[in-house]
Amino acid sequence: MITRIGKPTLILAVSLVVSLGLYLLDITFVLPIVCIVVGAFLLPPLGVVNSVVGRLFFSFLVFFGVFQGAVMLLFLVLPDSRFPVSAALTTAAYLVATVVLSRAPDALNDRFNGLCNRHDVPGVIVGAVFLLPFLPFLMGDQTVARVAQIGGGQAIDGINHYITTAQMMDQQRLNYSEGHYYPQGFHITLGFLQDAWSIPQVSADWREGTFVFIGQYLVFGLLLAGAIGYFLATVFATLSRRREVQHASLLLYATSVAVGATAGPFLLWPFVQQGFLNYYYVIATILLAFVILLAGSKDRLFSTSGLFLVLLFGVGMSWPLLVPPVLATLLIVLCQRSYLLQFRGLPNPHLLGLVVLLVAQFVPIAFQLLYSAGGSGINLTGSLRDFHWLSLLLSALVIGALAADRKTDRYVRERSIGLLLPLLAFVSVLALMQLFLKGEVRYYVIKSAFLLETLNFVFLASLIAVALSQVDIGALGKVCVAAVVPAVVVFSLLAVTTNPVTDVRNLFRTEAQQVKPAFFDADLATYERLGLAGEISHYNSTLLHYDAEQDKWFAHMQIAYWAGAMQYDVSEYEDAAKVCAGRIYDTLSFGTGSEAEQEWLPGGIKDCARIAAANDEEYIIVTDPGSEDVVREEFGSVAKVETHAG
Repeated sequence: MITRIGKPTLILAVSLVVSLGLYLLDITFVLPIVCIVVGAFLLPPLGVVNSVVGRLFFSFLVFFGVFQGAVMLLFLVLPDSRFPVSAALTTAAYLVATVVLSRAPDALNDRFNGLCNRHDVPGVIVGAVFLLPFLPFLMGDQTVARVAQIGGGQAIDGINHYITTAQMMDQQRLNYSEGHYYPQGFHITLGFLQDAWSIPQVSADWREGTFVFIGQYLVFGLLLAGAIGYFLATVFATLSRRREVQHASLLLYATSVAVGATAGPFLLWPFVQQGFLNYYYVIATILLAFVILLAGSKDRLFSTSGLFLVLLFGVGMSWPLLVPPVLATLLIVLCQRSYLLQFRGLPNPHLLGLVVLLVAQFVPIAFQLLYSAGGSGINLTGSLRDFHWLSLLLSALVIGALAADRKTDRYVRERSIGLLLPLLAFVSVLALMQLFLKGEVRYYVIKSAFLLETLNFVFLASLIAVALSQVDIGALGKVCVAAVVPAVVVFSLLAVTTNPVTDVRNLFRTEAQQVKPAFFDADLATYERLGLAGEISHYNSTLLHYDAEQDKWFAHMQIAYWAGAMQYDVSEYEDAAKVCAGRIYDTLSFGTGSEAEQEWLPGGIKDCARIAAANDEEYIIVTDPGSEDVVREEFGSVAKVETHAG
């Protein structure tokens, strides 16, 4: 059997086995790297994503899907297994793929086109736009303070993702149970990688925790930026295929500037403020799946369809709501006579593999139905309030422009429309349903629409650039128009109903001169000082102020709750402390300020102080000079009161 395996296949297989052995010997950092490199060799041709950098980028996100498949299977058959078993099963999956998709040396030539090339540049441009506002404070001496400002003003999702990842690093397995469900696929994969690469989230001190926290957003923000860049390069290349495009590279780079100028303020930066860490991964993965549909070869139906389904499975394990419309895009593309004939010619093992992958797409949905606590589901409210209705109109106009463009291959037009139409229909139907039932469009539908808006940014900019390529206004004129006009159009449409950069203003409150909660800066500075001194850990503190005129307690509790998460070791004591702190957070952040809530609050805080005392830790209450006397009188016997200058 081994004699029939080519040398490249044998090298890849041996590398996987050796790296697994090293992992089991506690040399853990090698295995994920080898899996990603092997994946880059096994990937089918991906159109313009053909550099070493591009294929490694693609393979990194494929790894997420493969690993989530492993942990899902283990949850069903060996629910108590930990990372070593997950690593072994993941390695086995790569070994099977290595044998099934074995490559001869000459078959690799159409997959790699240099270390990097011009098609990698759009992702670099969009990534540079994303990083631009973060560079000044990351490079200065106020990094921890600025990270604290971001964490202290974030939506609650940010803390939830950080804590869930820590829990996955500790438990090393999915822990769904009846009535307790939140998609954990992204978090357990991130936890595995952090554990393998010795990124100390669970064991970190408070300062290290703040760097891990912001580092996660920067890394996954760059991943989404890169995915947008590769999707843009693919769309631009496919729409330009039957045209003579002069200055193609310049137009592509200018289009990247336009897409970066829209994706930055309307997508990439707001995701930090909203705490959408896993949604960076979700949208990036879907965009790469769409690259496969646009650029995948008809001659490699099994490998391209299988790769699409692996990526989509990872999406479903992290955000099941988008599985139906994205799966519909694949079915629309494949339900053509030529593809159906190819399916009939596939070997039975290949057909069985595709059927298994197709059925697997519904497992995350089944998990949600089995383990979720029920309730309002898709109609829940959240931190997103503004739905961009004109984005639906823009999608319809883009679809119309694609349908009317007779210079583009019918094959390309059908695939492009197939990407947009199911998602447009999905978002529109859900939005209309919620308008009818609830009188407003709510959180999950607004969040799902971000994917549609991303497609709008890319297709609009690409269509304008391709049209400009046929106009004689000179290279400089084309570049300027391609870089400016799409961004202006998108901004104008999104700004009609509301301020589209409110989240960005809240993210960079000081620079935007945004109104801050009372004592915001002083509270942050105090928590920074206490955290760096090692006094904040295990949710042993709260923030509390007193309004004498209204006789009410109040606080911007996001600061205290975020600060407590920066040193979180998932112990039994810490879980109890976190739950107690969460009750204080909910009361002060989402309560009505009722008399009953105000009467309960002192007792709730004293309960948290008792939990800290039971673990031989000092409980700290941060307050202002005007509230100090009242706070000391009420809590001085059970807590240390830290008073700032106000």
